[in-house]
Amino acid sequence: MKTILVVLTLATLAAYAPIRHATFAYEDEVYLKPAQREVTAGEVWTSRGLTVLSFRANTLAAGLDPRGYHGVNVFLHILVGWSFFAVVRLLLPLPYALLATALCLLHPLQTEAVAYVTGRPELIAALGTLWAVWAALQTPFRWWHGGVALLGAIVAVGGKDLGALALPLAGWMRWHVQRPAWSWRVVGLSALGVGLTLAFAWPVVAHRILGNDYLLMTQRRGLPYLGTQVLAVWNYLALAILPAWQTVDHDMELATPIVVWIGLGAGVLALSALWTLRLRWPLVWLGVGWMVLALLPRFFIPLSEYLNEHQLMTPFFGVWIAMSATLMYAEQWW
Repeated sequence: MKTILVVLTLATLAAYAPIRHATFAYEDEVYLKPAQREVTAGEVWTSRGLTVLSFRANTLAAGLDPRGYHGVNVFLHILVGWSFFAVVRLLLPLPYALLATALCLLHPLQTEAVAYVTGRPELIAALGTLWAVWAALQTPFRWWHGGVALLGAIVAVGGKDLGALALPLAGWMRWHVQRPAWSWRVVGLSALGVGLTLAFAWPVVAHRILGNDYLLMTQRRGLPYLGTQVLAVWNYLALAILPAWQTVDHDMELATPIVVWIGLGAGVLALSALWTLRLRWPLVWLGVGWMVLALLPRFFIPLSEYLNEHQLMTPFFGVWIAMSATLMYAEQWW
């Protein structure tokens, strides 16, 4: 097992070796401007505070040399892969856990979050989320596991706004894997989790959503917006299976209304089918549920842009679990 993990790590380093020659791209320089001055306490204690600190540390260590920023991203990606293995090892037999880890580390869909410096918030949020989920899956559940879950949630929010979903994802995994019997302890922990999630989510809502003119720039709202986001998910699921036509940005705005409605209907049908098969394929349902829950705010909060590849890091942990579990069930059936 350790040997294979080392091989996967070396393969990841080899795969991302070319970015040592890369420059800043797209919006990198815009997001790195604040790192060229002292970071205020207000910036640290809001969502993305850890991301701001990490960019500032990069600047203090090596100025605006892109190699330092890319190196940190690759290091974080490897930490994410190891943490993901710790989680899936609790769910899948070893060969399939290693397969899921290989997909996490080496699949081309992850490239944008790693090679794009401004994708670092996704890496930090993913790392914290995995810590929270790992802690939630421990049996027996000790008090210090709760501390690790809380620390993971703090790290996740410090990486990105949607890190506020770390605790809901941890609860989703705990509930479906352990199926705890109802008791005052379970109710109390659930209430505490909901309260902490709201506590993390409120600053995000206050700073990023309320009064944000960026949310008013999209031309689609309601079901058309939801359908377009679902269509984007279908596109990325196809890329997860056959990564042959990736882009650095999205073109979902070009989708016609009929295509959008077809994509939305297909999504409803797919979830309905998996719901009926949840007892037969529980880990597939678990993985798909992870993806949907992690993407849930993006389905309903209207932004002027649709899903980008670098935003898939945390949601697609569920896809890697579902794909590996599908192969496991297929082998068992065979």
